[in-house]
Amino acid sequence: MLRFPRLFTTGALTVVVATGCGAASHQRTATGPAPKPIVVAHPDVRSIQLPRAKLRQLQGDGALLLSPSQVAFMTTGGIRCAWWPKRFTVVGPSAIRIDMRVNGDVSRCGSGAVGFPIAVKISPRMIDIHRPLTVRLDYKVGTTRWNRTAVASAISRS
Repeated sequence: MLRFPRLFTTGALTVVVATGCGAASHQRTATGPAPKPIVVAHPDVRSIQLPRAKLRQLQGDGALLLSPSQVAFMTTGGIRCAWWPKRFTVVGPSAIRIDMRVNGDVSRCGSGAVGFPIAVKISPRMIDIHRPLTVRLDYKVGTTRWNRTAVASAISRS
């Protein structure tokens, strides 16, 4: 009888270890710390001219990868002020967040704003240009905040 409990304990321990090892092989293990967001404090931004077909893609909540290094979207403004990217953050390979601020004096903006396209330069090493890119535009005036999200189609691999 003394051998039976020892044999039973050894067998039970073997089952527990084998079960634990088998379960661990199906779980995804991290190879290192999660990548940190990449922040570009003063992005290269340009007002651009686009053909009508591309402008239609930007209407409403659209965005467009113009090239592997430029993402375009619509902004609004007037002579005295415009919504302009202050910084952008690469959140992941297919998502960026752009902090929009008024470029000029908010009190002098008035109501004559018009929409126009702009392009933000982004390194193609920061994002996966072969997947759709989610562009979240975060707006802030004083303590008031709001946002809108646009999705740019991927650039084909051809």
